Amino acid sequence: MSSSERAISDVGRFTADPAQRTPVTTGWIVRYGLLYLGQNISWAAPTQLLLAQQILIWHPGEKEEKFALLMAVGGFFSIIGHPLAGWLSDRTDTRWGRRAPWILFGGLAAAGSLVFLGAAPGFMALTIGWAVFQLAIAASINAAQAVAPDTVPDNQYGVVSGVLGLTYTLGVVLGTVVATVFDLGLAYIVTAALLLVLIGQFLPGFRDVSRVRSQAAASPVLDDAGGDADAVVPAVAEVPGGLYRDFTWVFIARFLVTTGNSVALFYLFYYLRDHIGHPDPDAGVLVLTGAYALCVIVTA
Repeated sequence: MSSSERAISDVGRFTADPAQRTPVTTGWIVRYGLLYLGQNISWAAPTQLLLAQQILIWHPGEKEEKFALLMAVGGFFSIIGHPLAGWLSDRTDTRWGRRAPWILFGGLAAAGSLVFLGAAPGFMALTIGWAVFQLAIAASINAAQAVAPDTVPDNQYGVVSGVLGLTYTLGVVLGTVVATVFDLGLAYIVTAALLLVLIGQFLPGFRDVSRVRSQAAASPVLDDAGGDADAVVPAVAEVPGGLYRDFTWVFIARFLVTTGNSVALFYLFYYLRDHIGHPDPDAGVLVLTGAYALCVIVTA
């Protein structure tokens, strides 16, 4: 591709108006989905089995209370981490863009936290490591989720959103597989490695266009002949206040669904072990998680 052709292509990708953007390729969508898959495996393996197993070793008589406390502390730091990471990412200005540094360094910190969790000597260390992990993975996931609205044209929003939904569900299943197949310490290492590998396959070919849009109040739009139509597209569009009511209802619905998922999925190990009396609760969690995933994928 010549420099002039590349410039024309970049205009399509840099424009703030989603309708004017150049479509992303199937390969890009696959790599983006794999990035999100790795990020979801990283939290699914600990929450599905690994953390519950560690607490069972240290505090068998009060495992439910300790696990609930651990999840509450992690949730608190996640609530802080996501909006903070988004705010900082929007204001980051580097030669690599606004999103890529947070995806990378958040992922590195999350991977380091996972290795630490696998070697944690007790509940207090586990809680501290889990809090750090939640902050780190929030930074990486939040920046990754911002890539699609930065880059994707509006006629591909549904496809990309569907891929993210699919990889989220697969991440829960594969995280459970990792936690079931490998011994506890090794499972954490494998989870960290998968996170880094799947981040690494995306970033080298990723050109972060968010920095370009943040530096200009408007972007040029080409006319049908390929020339400058002397038209500009605002970098930030005004949104009528009434539309935020729709966002509020979406937030409430997702909050309730996520709460139901958390209660049902995160306590499966203890439920199968103590209430059902399953002889192999690890395998039981894997089977039930697979059934959950199948139903989610089919109905979606």
